[in-house]
Amino acid sequence: IIEELGNAILRDNSIGSYVTYNEETYRIISIDDKGVELILDKVLDVNKKYGDVYSYLNKEFIKGLNKEDLVKNNYGVNEYSFKNKYELSDKETQSNYVIIPSVGELFLNEYNGYWLNNYSDSKLGLYYTIDENNMFFSDLKGNSHKIRPIIKLNTEMVVSSGTGTKVDPLVIEKEKDKDAKEN
Repeated sequence: IIEELGNAILRDNSIGSYVTYNEETYRIISIDDKGVELILDKVLDVNKKYGDVYSYLNKEFIKGLNKEDLVKNNYGVNEYSFKNKYELSDKETQSNYVIIPSVGELFLNEYNGYWLNNYSDSKLGLYYTIDENNMFFSDLKGNSHKIRPIIKLNTEMVVSSGTGTKVDPLVIEKEKDKDAKEN
């Protein structure tokens, strides 16, 4: 029996699925009760010093997004170094609508030249990037690199079309937007 299933809720899809949101393509990197975490499927064409990344993302980049769709994402700036035997250690947790990836995040090596949310030596100001060879590289936080944002969408988002592949990404919208279009 073939039946029309209608629109699926975004959180019911698989990690790794491609999603179109706000005319940009993202990939699902995690799903929890609060929402679906997405990483942009490209690197922003903007160079920033590490200290300016979060300010730019949460004051400028966010202007193109609908805050009602977003959930604040908790993150920690962690050390990833020989000193702690490659174990991540949370220093302090912060919260923002738009964050950047950390060491160990899915799909890191798809692009290069962008900041990660980890340091190898905070006293020397060395933070990780993904270099042109798709490898971790410690660079001075005063140097500039591109940014690859992560957002978390709330659980009210529904899939209006698509299969989740790169050529046919899931297209999402909020339930109330879908209802308005149908009426």
